[in-house]
Amino acid sequence: MCWDKTLNRNEHLMQKQLLKHTKQDFFASIGLALVALPLVIGIAIASDAPVMAGIWAVLIPCVIATLVRGSEITINGPSAGLITVVALGIADFGGGLDGFKTVMAATIFAGGIQVLFGLLRLGRIGDMVPAAVSHGMLGAVGLIIISDQAHVALGVPPPAEIDPTKIDNHLDALVQIPASIQAQNPIIAMIAIISLLVLVGHNTLKNKIVQFVPAPIWIIALTIPIVFLFDFYSEPTISILGTDHTLKPDFLVGNILKNPTEEGLIIQPSFDHLSELKFWILTLTIVAVSSIETLVSAKAVDKMDPLQRQTNLDRELLAVGLSNIGSGFIGGLPVITAIPVYEGAKTRLSNFFFGAIMLIVIVVFSVVVAAIPLAALAVLLLFTAYRLASPKILLDTFRKGDDQFLILMATSIATLVQDLLFGIVVGIAMTLFIHFVKSNLDRKTFLKFLRKPSIDIKYTESIKEYYIEVDGVINFINIPQLKTTLRRAAKSEQVILDLSSTRLVDFTVMEYLHDYAEKYDIPGVSFDIVGLGAHETSSRHPNATRVLPDDKKPQLTRRQQSLEELSQKYNGQFWPETRWEVSTFKDFQFFLSRQIEYKFNTAKGNYKMFFEWETCDLTFQNRVGFNTEERYTSIALFHLPFNAPKFIIDHESLLDKIGMKLSVREQDINFDAFPNFSERFILQGPDEKAIRDFFGDGLIQFLEQNEEYHIECNGTVVLILRNMRFASPTAMDKMHKFNQELANTLMVNWREKALDLGTLL
Repeated sequence: MCWDKTLNRNEHLMQKQLLKHTKQDFFASIGLALVALPLVIGIAIASDAPVMAGIWAVLIPCVIATLVRGSEITINGPSAGLITVVALGIADFGGGLDGFKTVMAATIFAGGIQVLFGLLRLGRIGDMVPAAVSHGMLGAVGLIIISDQAHVALGVPPPAEIDPTKIDNHLDALVQIPASIQAQNPIIAMIAIISLLVLVGHNTLKNKIVQFVPAPIWIIALTIPIVFLFDFYSEPTISILGTDHTLKPDFLVGNILKNPTEEGLIIQPSFDHLSELKFWILTLTIVAVSSIETLVSAKAVDKMDPLQRQTNLDRELLAVGLSNIGSGFIGGLPVITAIPVYEGAKTRLSNFFFGAIMLIVIVVFSVVVAAIPLAALAVLLLFTAYRLASPKILLDTFRKGDDQFLILMATSIATLVQDLLFGIVVGIAMTLFIHFVKSNLDRKTFLKFLRKPSIDIKYTESIKEYYIEVDGVINFINIPQLKTTLRRAAKSEQVILDLSSTRLVDFTVMEYLHDYAEKYDIPGVSFDIVGLGAHETSSRHPNATRVLPDDKKPQLTRRQQSLEELSQKYNGQFWPETRWEVSTFKDFQFFLSRQIEYKFNTAKGNYKMFFEWETCDLTFQNRVGFNTEERYTSIALFHLPFNAPKFIIDHESLLDKIGMKLSVREQDINFDAFPNFSERFILQGPDEKAIRDFFGDGLIQFLEQNEEYHIECNGTVVLILRNMRFASPTAMDKMHKFNQELANTLMVNWREKALDLGTLL
């Protein structure tokens, strides 16, 4: 199948404005290259491949992928998720360069398969990968990296090198970490600890000077002097607590531009094992992991793109496939599309600049790179691995439903005891088994609906309405068919999707309907999902798997009942349903860098007729380092009957005080007559004079006498929140009382200042 001869309107606009953002793309790529360079080198070393293999996996795609890719602000390069695949592949085919040459050949064939997928427009398989399977796979990869790199960070050889008979799988290697802690090289461990402290401190210290330099560069700057202080190159032996420890160049990266073979920096692949089954298993594993990571990352970055562009998944697969072919032929690692640390890039040129800057840094600073301790790189990988396998991911997955938790655990355990391809197969099989059990259908009927669910379409010409009714089971396998159905309705004015007769709707389908369908498949069309009121879920997550019971109606939880009673107490109404209209919150500074996903348990009412209030539970994405974390909070809003200056009030911490002293934080507005208030709170805003005029004695005294909340005013609405967790009914009642008293105080304060605030009205 060939490509369309014409590009869609969005792609024409992107090509037309490609050079418009050159400056932004270039400077964004500088920061990104500095962050990624140590990680790229660490991935190559952890994969038991030549260091240049990681570099080639960046340089080749920066030319090939930039020209044909479907995504705009992602980057291409080696993957931490493929470390174990490459390392095991090298070991299976003889180890060393011989083993790596065979892995290169597998990478070439994997790229060819991905190119074929792209040409056949099979990018839709990215919609069909259950979210819990991909998270389980990546979580297992994180644990595998930890099982390998923890020993490197301690200066101890991996257990498999010491006694291969003790290591049957990655779980065995994890169990050996305590033994490596006892046998650690203290100097190497000290380098690891310093690196870890830098990573943790960089995320928490809000200092402009510290934040300006990426954490990996701080690590390099602080650990390389230790190498020369202890003169690693002379291989000294240091006695600590009666034990001798040798330091040597083997603990360092070494010369990355040194020719690994007589052929030079370019290594030729070996096709000697094409007839062996394990070669094709390795090839398919690279295809599976590389494609899944690429498609999941590309879809995720669409949510982050400030220009709201949609990735062409077919072209993205084509770009990655061509990059893998090129990387495999020249001596590089397998390539994926990855989510970058967003630095303001706007177009695909950032990918080209990223590779070009990486090349310049490698050539110019190769001597510096050679002295980087492997323990420092190991900590970077461990930090990345922890993000992949964080206990919080288990908690977040459990909150999405017991089915999602079981799928994740099955995928992770299968991957740890066998390999990634086996883990993916087990995860998908577990997903189908759970759906079969939950659907309460016989096997024949379940397979029939799985193969082709019953979709009935009624179109009303007079009102241009598509009414789509789905019967049976609809899960991740049916998403392509569902997308086709919705796209047929894209020219109508309204689409109603009725799921009242659907026996089971899985998490992946719900995620697609809420996050992608309306935005990309039926843009500008009024879209309603109905018929889920009687379905049961195992969690309150809006994307949780829905199962239609025989005869049961939904009921409020105990907390929801309490919140409903509270809303009535304060002259309001309560709606427990999930809602996606969250534009109100985008005017507040707190949510400028946090992507709100949805709100639920919403209540609205009035305080003494003057102040309209709203409370709700919010779920949002909070960016931390290389990753995003799902966070939760309960908030309260009330609308002012008058205009006020924009301001933010928050608890003042020690780091805030230090930042103000160093003049790297926005200055706090203090009141000499109220030292206690000035000590406890940060008060900030763009118009200091208006804020000082607005904050009368009564308002300041009220804030001094009450609990500390985050309070933010955008001029007409006040937002209040306390903790990064859902408020208990008691805490919500306290927040209501605080809001009501604050509203009364503001009204009194406004009346006293009415003449002074006349210009604000």
